[in-house]
Amino acid sequence: MTNHDDDNVPPHEQIAAWIEGDHDADLSGFAAASYAPHPADGGSNFEGAGEEDVAPADDERPADADTLPREIIVACSHEPQNDTGNGKRLLQWFGADLVHVRDMGWHAWVGTHWEREGGIEAATRCAQKVAERIVLEADVMAATPNEQKAIDAASQARDAAGAIEAAKGAEARKDQRWQMLMRVVAAGEAAQTALASRQVARRKYAISSGNAAKVRNMLDQAMPHHTIEIDKLDADKLAFNVRNGTLCFVADEMPDPDASDHSNQVLKRWRVEFREHNRADYMTKVAPVDYDPKAKCPTFDASLRRFQPSADIRRFLQRYHGYALTGLTGEQCLIFNYGGGSNWKSTFVELMCRISGPYAQTIPFESISGDVQKSGSQASPEFARLPGCRLLRAGEPDPNVQFKEGLIKSLTGGEPMLTRANFKDFFEFRPDFKIVLSGNHKPKISGVDHGIWRRINLVPWGITIADHEKRPMPDVLAELMAEASGILNWLVAGTLNYLNGGLKPPPEVVAATAAYRERMDPVGAFVGQCVTVLPPPAAHAGAAFVPARQMYGAFVAWCSVNEQKPWGEKAFAGVMEEKGFERHRSNAGMRYLNVQLHDVPERDGMGRDDVPPHPGADDAPVPV
Repeated sequence: MTNHDDDNVPPHEQIAAWIEGDHDADLSGFAAASYAPHPADGGSNFEGAGEEDVAPADDERPADADTLPREIIVACSHEPQNDTGNGKRLLQWFGADLVHVRDMGWHAWVGTHWEREGGIEAATRCAQKVAERIVLEADVMAATPNEQKAIDAASQARDAAGAIEAAKGAEARKDQRWQMLMRVVAAGEAAQTALASRQVARRKYAISSGNAAKVRNMLDQAMPHHTIEIDKLDADKLAFNVRNGTLCFVADEMPDPDASDHSNQVLKRWRVEFREHNRADYMTKVAPVDYDPKAKCPTFDASLRRFQPSADIRRFLQRYHGYALTGLTGEQCLIFNYGGGSNWKSTFVELMCRISGPYAQTIPFESISGDVQKSGSQASPEFARLPGCRLLRAGEPDPNVQFKEGLIKSLTGGEPMLTRANFKDFFEFRPDFKIVLSGNHKPKISGVDHGIWRRINLVPWGITIADHEKRPMPDVLAELMAEASGILNWLVAGTLNYLNGGLKPPPEVVAATAAYRERMDPVGAFVGQCVTVLPPPAAHAGAAFVPARQMYGAFVAWCSVNEQKPWGEKAFAGVMEEKGFERHRSNAGMRYLNVQLHDVPERDGMGRDDVPPHPGADDAPVPV
């Protein structure tokens, strides 16, 4: 408390000396009001002040009042009675368990991770608890230093005045010293009254703080002091959260034995560490599985061996899905599990997603296929759910659907994405997910550039289960999930194999992807098998060329032998131009320069250089 009459109020020591009998002490100007607190001190509200109701009624106190730490109650009692003070109270009580993420909202700590789902509800419940606990502050509110001096002086003065009354009886009231003592007593009583008034005001304030508007204001005022950027969430790309702790992949560095003595080159050897959950990691996901380094998964191993007989493909799947435990995206690729029905591919993908829990998300295949492009201002709620996602799958494609190739490149490229949920603001995040697709039909890919095809890994699933062996997928998954800890170990081993040796698609996957590309890009396959690119000729030398009609005829012959439907001549010419082949018009017609044909297949009744009839209109769509 600030004393507003410092020049007129005698020091406490002077009052004490006077009480003890120093009648020469100067107490001129002393009055009870001098020690009474000023209404401006401490932000107090003095309406309804009185000495009654010092302790709150039992039904006003929170049920857990006796278990709450006193030091926090005391700290909160010093906060002002306004929304800003309430915001600080919220952080005193629950700052360790709440965090606000810019453009995303409140997240709540649930013991294993920061949960976004229901974060605002959790924050609101915390604010309501804070309002309930404000009433406890009245119990610990202390007198200000000047008030306490007045109260202490009054206690001594009361005793001294009592002695005078005992000696003089009714005449004591006429005694000047007794009168001065009673002024000291009155000042102490005024100080006690002021404290009691603040306590009553704090209890009233506790009730009003529970109003809906005050609760919202409490959250609003806490937010600026407790907001983090979205990129702080799940920032450790080499950590994976499970129910009983966090898996962290760390590298040990050692000198490269094959390097020269002065190169200072080092080798990294990756290993996994298991740590306790930590709020400071800002993990927002937890996989529904416990880590047990000794756990096995014999049923899973046997099933995978049956449906993927190739050990190379099994190891590739292990490396890819181990890679998907991390937030790394440097491979810039996806896998497409391809095959007919009843071959375990869907079961395998579903199992990987269940092991990953919220680290895995599903989007409709239509989100990455079709011709319809959303405008930049449209919401994309399917992508707004993906921050922190590590494994992204899409539903199975229908026949003849077309990939949105630009979007595929963006999703696998690791570049920041701008998205928003319905009726929300846009926010930017950097994808951490790896895409896994599966289906009975291969989506169309019209792009002929390496940029799209280097991202595709086609994984064939060729084993089909007999009808009499089929079981409901829920039953199969329940049996496999009983081995969840063992399957997690299989994935962790895949992560370490990837980190220590790379992804390394096996020959079967490379060949299947090449066949897929050839089917989607017959012109590229024809060029690779039948066209040689020659260097430009020297000055004044004639360039080698192939007539455009002859080149197209060779392409049609190649399509016939390879059981492909040939494209129209105009479409063929357009793709050849995209691939960088130079065409030149001469008196004899169009020519392709600096090329020659070789190994052109022959068809019955048609020579190598014959030009077939047009297979279709030049402006027909490109068949795939």
